[in-house]
Amino acid sequence: MAGLADEASHDSVIQQIEDKGIEVVGEGIIVAPDGDTAAQDDELGIITERIKELEATAVYIHGNPASSIRGLSDAGLNTELAIWTNNPSGLNNLGSTIADRSVANGVLTVSGPDDNFIWEDPAYQSECSEVVAAAIPDADIRPPLDYAEEEENLFNGIRYGCRLIALFVAIAEAAGADLTQESFQAGAESLSDFSFPGSPSASLSADKLFADDLFSLAEYDNDAGDGQAVPLGDLVDIFS
Repeated sequence: MAGLADEASHDSVIQQIEDKGIEVVGEGIIVAPDGDTAAQDDELGIITERIKELEATAVYIHGNPASSIRGLSDAGLNTELAIWTNNPSGLNNLGSTIADRSVANGVLTVSGPDDNFIWEDPAYQSECSEVVAAAIPDADIRPPLDYAEEEENLFNGIRYGCRLIALFVAIAEAAGADLTQESFQAGAESLSDFSFPGSPSASLSADKLFADDLFSLAEYDNDAGDGQAVPLGDLVDIFS
């Protein structure tokens, strides 16, 4: 299953699944945009009936999984099928159209360093948390899973902003003093082995446009913090 935004790469994803020896018995593209929940649900009703007819044993969600998980739940399939998604960010941010996020429990994905791993990284503490705490003494900075769902989770904002800035700095330093689009690209492609807060093992190249090298199988758990994919094993450097 995929949304319209991911249609261009849909055939490639199916091919890769089939190359692993997995039989693809059917596929569906949700054409309605995310803002039109009613139209999406109409399409999902048709797709989920087709899933039942085909007697599928698993569903692979290509792209943002929120609407697909909602449709599978409405059809009662979320507890009957193995559900996978290749979009851990979308799984960790299911949005407001899913009132009870526990319906996503058990959805599998592959995830990089999780919130706890990032929080416990000494580089994250010294370059991110401690910097913000010194600048804003009253900031309620706590371990990520200590926040309740209704609380403002400051970890999310600090993690996101600090890691992006650190990544930009690493690339800009590799690019040199004459910072242009070309030198920035060359700097990024030269970073074959580096680290930044929360990512002790990272690399970039012309063919690798994401920095993290560490990944693990993960499973969504609504009770983990405000709901997130929790690693099922140790992180593995898949680019070593």
